[in-house]
Amino acid sequence: MKFVKLAILAGSFCVTPLWAADAKAPTESADQLVFDNWAVNCQTIGTAPNTKKICEAIESIVVEGQKDPLARIAIGKIDPSQPWHLTVLLPTNISLPSVVHATGPSRLSDITLNWTRCLTGACFAEAPLPDALLKTWRAETTEGKVTFVDARGQTVGFPMSFKGLTLALDTAEKAR
Repeated sequence: MKFVKLAILAGSFCVTPLWAADAKAPTESADQLVFDNWAVNCQTIGTAPNTKKICEAIESIVVEGQKDPLARIAIGKIDPSQPWHLTVLLPTNISLPSVVHATGPSRLSDITLNWTRCLTGACFAEAPLPDALLKTWRAETTEGKVTFVDARGQTVGFPMSFKGLTLALDTAEKAR
């Protein structure tokens, strides 16, 4: 497995909401708060009088020495009655068919994400995030990892930090 040397950065990215059906972003305003390695991005979408505020926790993964993120991890939900949803954005050099794996330090904290779509600059892998798994991730103190198969057939991995995740998720929930 190939691991790339990375720096984990929060912020500086406005993810198209994971529940968006297409690339259109009817954003009227956006704001962002940073909690260690995670940021909370909130967007007010729609047109008056039918606007809605949507917030998500985001972690940006940057290869050391590069400006643009290699990947982004986003956790959000459409409305309070729906479950949390995990989205991983990766470069378009992926292998299909394949999946993305996000794992925590314990075996109880793994999830498999399916590819849902690719746009010009990124491919999206998504999965509902069960409450039990999210509870485990909130308690994690060491790094997890995200792995996927690239277009050359090599498994690529990078670290996923849990530092700041709990505060980011709590803030995203309250900011709605």
